[in-house]
Amino acid sequence: MTLELPFTNPVVVMGVAIASFLLAPFVSRRLNLPTLVVVIALGAIVGPNGLGLLARGETMVLLGTVGLLYLMFVAGLELDLRGFARQRAGAVLFGSLSFALPLALALIVAPRLGFGWEATLLIGAIVASHTLLAYPIAARLGLARSPGVTATVGGTLLTDTLSLGLLAVVGAIAGGAEVGPSFWLRLVVSLGAYALAVTLLLPRLGRWFFRNTDAEAAIRYVFLLAAMFVSAALAEVAGAQPIIGAFLAGLALNRLTPEQSTVMARVRFVGDAVFIPFFLLTVGMLVDVRVLLSAEVALLGTALTLVVVVGKGGAALLAQRLMGLDRREGVVMAGLSIPQAAATLAVTFVGLELGLFGAEVVNAVIGLILVSVLIGATLVERGGRALVLARRAAPAPDARVHRMLIPLANPDTAERLLEVAFLLRERDSSESVYPLVVVPDDASVETKVAAAERVLAHAVVVAAEAEVPVAALTRVATNPASGILAAARERRITDVIIGWTGDSSARSAVFGGVIDQVIEHAQEQVLVCRLVHPIATSRRVFVVLPPGIDYGPGFHEAAGTLMQLASQLGVAPTGLAVRSDAERLRRSFAQAAHGAQIAIETVASWRAVVERLQADARPEDLVAVVGARRGTVAWSPALDRLPAMLAALGTSFLALYPSERSLRATPHAPGGVTVRVPAEHVMLDLRGHDFDTAIATLLACALPPGTRPFDTALRALARDDVGYAAEVVPGTLLAHARVRDVAERVALVGFRKPGLQHPSGAVVERVALLVSPADDEVASHVAALAVLAQRLHEIPPDATFADRDAASAALSGVGTR
Repeated sequence: MTLELPFTNPVVVMGVAIASFLLAPFVSRRLNLPTLVVVIALGAIVGPNGLGLLARGETMVLLGTVGLLYLMFVAGLELDLRGFARQRAGAVLFGSLSFALPLALALIVAPRLGFGWEATLLIGAIVASHTLLAYPIAARLGLARSPGVTATVGGTLLTDTLSLGLLAVVGAIAGGAEVGPSFWLRLVVSLGAYALAVTLLLPRLGRWFFRNTDAEAAIRYVFLLAAMFVSAALAEVAGAQPIIGAFLAGLALNRLTPEQSTVMARVRFVGDAVFIPFFLLTVGMLVDVRVLLSAEVALLGTALTLVVVVGKGGAALLAQRLMGLDRREGVVMAGLSIPQAAATLAVTFVGLELGLFGAEVVNAVIGLILVSVLIGATLVERGGRALVLARRAAPAPDARVHRMLIPLANPDTAERLLEVAFLLRERDSSESVYPLVVVPDDASVETKVAAAERVLAHAVVVAAEAEVPVAALTRVATNPASGILAAARERRITDVIIGWTGDSSARSAVFGGVIDQVIEHAQEQVLVCRLVHPIATSRRVFVVLPPGIDYGPGFHEAAGTLMQLASQLGVAPTGLAVRSDAERLRRSFAQAAHGAQIAIETVASWRAVVERLQADARPEDLVAVVGARRGTVAWSPALDRLPAMLAALGTSFLALYPSERSLRATPHAPGGVTVRVPAEHVMLDLRGHDFDTAIATLLACALPPGTRPFDTALRALARDDVGYAAEVVPGTLLAHARVRDVAERVALVGFRKPGLQHPSGAVVERVALLVSPADDEVASHVAALAVLAQRLHEIPPDATFADRDAASAALSGVGTR
């Protein structure tokens, strides 16, 4: 086989492309650049204007087109429709301003750069859209539910939809249509009919398909692909660009593909691994470094960047003032809306195909993407940190149950890790501890499973000796970290306790590949332990606290864990706070540990911490560091270097990474939810000859019969499968549902003797109804359900009440979140 440039052999072409995709994440991490920018740069290197390894031939164009459609389809799937609904007014305000101001600036600037009016409108569509590339930064800082962030995320739906609508108009005109009244009528009718067909029929078809086919994610994924391509093809028939059809298909199927579902994970995996990188690679092939560095492209790129920064930034700050938010929140909103990527590339690519743009525009847009991403990420990180610190408040401590997972790799350290779990476990807890061995999925898996069982058998004996219930786990997984994370999710783990040898497997690692992956991806509290002696023999405990650590969402849990450990060891811990307010931290620890005290002193620098521990720490001491994950308020590069430095001290070492969960596992309901059953919602003599009539009679105590809320709730509870009913205790039935048209949660209880005959055959003497608004979070609804169920369980079946007020008092309860 002879190899000539550019490569034409399909195997070699695919090999070069896949090798580029494989290299991109490593370069991205090394240079701290978004992966999409790196893939575009690699496309420029291997493309015809670079090394000439690949040509932009039919195969690459085909794969690039599929990737473009997939990119817009995923954009529609990932838009937060619930966030838009929750913050509708703010989202519409911000989305309108964020679309209108950049568009207006583009209409002023683009003609002065020599663009015709069609190209000017497309430039406006480019700068008016945005991609939420910096959203993970805001989420990691705990700002995902901030009003400004929610409005920005919801506003993205409006800006992207309007930008693609503008593209549809320009595309139709550029296709040769004569502009006039008949043109606008045909365009509105055809696009309107198409959009209605997709948004109304596709969700119904998808819902039917998912209900009547195998639940496996593979066939559902194929359905999504088919929907994307058919919708894109029909868009062309309607006179629009295919990417508009792909985007609409994503929007239509948005609610059928929950963010955490298996099928959505598959959509992201295939897109991120194959389809979208091919599109980015073909875009990179259009980049010519000589053109990119020319004065014309530099001027155009600078102008586009200024239009985006001024337009998006101005819209964010104006929306922030109109919404009455903190100025720091406006900075975060600006940072979220400035980055350009998905829709920007899509519109640019279509403009190139339509002949409205040349190579200089493509190169200028690549520069715009790079600069806008860097500016946006910087603004979100700095503004977000300032906003979190300005609030001066950390979440209140949780009363929670420790449910601990202990991954075991070395039998020699198993006992010491279990000892840590035993010390942290509540004295009267009935929870088991979960030792886990993850076995590599290879040819010798059966032998390794047998070896794992011997390790777990030893752990069971150790736990039995301590009179602690244990549930040993074995998992077979290709990646040990994935096995640990999956076990944590399945068992609703609150704490992962993992051992560390003191070495890291790579220069850039903190603890090593597996532990670093667990820390990065686990939302649970993670304790990394290097125990050179049994922890129970520790003489002193030093606690190292990074600056800003008490503003993280899991700090109170972490403080409570450390104080519990120190209490079990019988020592008074000493805190070393780096550039922090020692008094504030003391109060936080006291609040987390029910008044227990810790001596905290402020230390000027990380170097001073190490020097202090080198001078004072002894081999029998324990040094604990409250760590921070990358991107959180308290994280800094020095914190990642600290474990290796402390391991050299020769003391036992513990790094505690606080939980990032907002809702923790508890033995009963995860709530914080108050459930009240007022006297007017109680019926002591529930009437009705059948179950449906009884529900309607009881529901009428809270919702007027004949109204839409009443009809919707009644349908959900008694007449279809939207609501769900389950017998709580013999003779008591609880029906519940989340439905539209109900403004607030309603709880009702009715008593009847003799009992009603339920369709299941059970005799029901007490009926309870719980109806929550459809936009109420599932976790909140379930928490309220658990509170009401617990109250019903506590009332004896033969209990009687003098009046409705007495029944109301017995039925009203408060859950704990």
